[in-house]
Order: sequence, then C-alpha cells, then structure tokens
Amino acid sequence: MLIQPPTIGLPDALWLWWTMFGLRLLACSALVTAGAVALVIDRQSPWRPLSAIVFFVCLPLACASGAVESVLRLQTVSALAWTLGLYLGGTAGLAVARPVGVSGVVDIYAMMFAAGDAVVALALGTGPLGGLQRPLGLPAQEAAWAMAATSAVGAIFDLILILRGGASRCQRDSRGVWRTGGALAICALCTISGTVVAA
Repeated sequence: MLIQPPTIGLPDALWLWWTMFGLRLLACSALVTAGAVALVIDRQSPWRPLSAIVFFVCLPLACASGAVESVLRLQTVSALAWTLGLYLGGTAGLAVARPVGVSGVVDIYAMMFAAGDAVVALALGTGPLGGLQRPLGLPAQEAAWAMAATSAVGAIFDLILILRGGASRCQRDSRGVWRTGGALAICALCTISGTVVAA
C-alpha cells in the first residue's frame, strides 16, 4: 500500500498537506501511547500527570491538523467534523485541568466556537452538498445535522457552566469523559475514512 497525496489544485500548498499529515500521524501515535501509559501505570506514579498532559495536548493537535488536511482537500464536511473534534478535545482537557467551581474567559470563547460550529454545520446540512467525504458513512446532510446538534449541545453546556460559575467534581468529570470520548471517536473515524491509499 502506498500513501498518495490528494490533488488539491495548489502545488505550492502540497508541502503543507504533507506537514499536516505527518503531524497528525505523530499526534495520533503519541495520543495512543499516552493513553495506554495512563491506563497501565500506578495512579501515584509521577509519569501519570505527564501522560495526561501529552494526551490532552495531542488530541486537539491531531484534530487541528486533520481539519487543515480536509480544507486542502476541499472536504467541507470532514473539515467540520475535525473542527468539532478539536472543540471537544480542547474543552475536555480544560475540564480535567480546571479546579472545581471555577470558570473563565476561555469557556466563553469555547461556547462561541461551538455555537459558530453549530451554525455552519446547520447551514451545510440545509444547503447543497455534493462530492464530499461523508463521516460515519452517513449522507452529507445527515452528517452535518448530527454535528450541528452535537455542537449546539456543547455550547448549551458551556453556557450553563459559565452561568454556574464552574462545575462540581462530578459535573467536571462527566464533562471530561463525554467530550474526550466524542473527540476520540471523531479522530478515529475520520482517520479511517479519510486515509488515501493505492495498491
């Protein structure tokens, strides 16, 4: 099997695609390694916090590089999926790192980001979409609507967090778990469906 770069119509930008492709592979490899280390080592080990930091840094990094790749391929729905993964991964890391009962300006920006993502996804879901990569094997419109709903739910939860002035430990933990799971699912599914290979 041979990895082939996409035809992006911009020869001078091909180096950027290779850079993002390599960065995503590196981030995904570090992500899997850090997650495995965090699961097997003792909770009191000094390596556990380091593995958590690597995990929550590489997760949004992988999604960000995937989004740039998709933009270069002109795959709108896929780029939106990676962007949603970036949001979920970033806010999951923030939930884990932030103390109980504290919120800040980053949460406001996260809410605005999610709301904007929902609006764009809704616009794509109601407009004409053709020849685009379809995450999860769904028709493009249904995939866009699903991402719009997920982004809207995230924005609402962000707003609730801001109004409460933070989250309890249980709320913070559940927030971190579902957002981490969502980001990992998007990262895995988009990586599998977006691989460009030739015999």
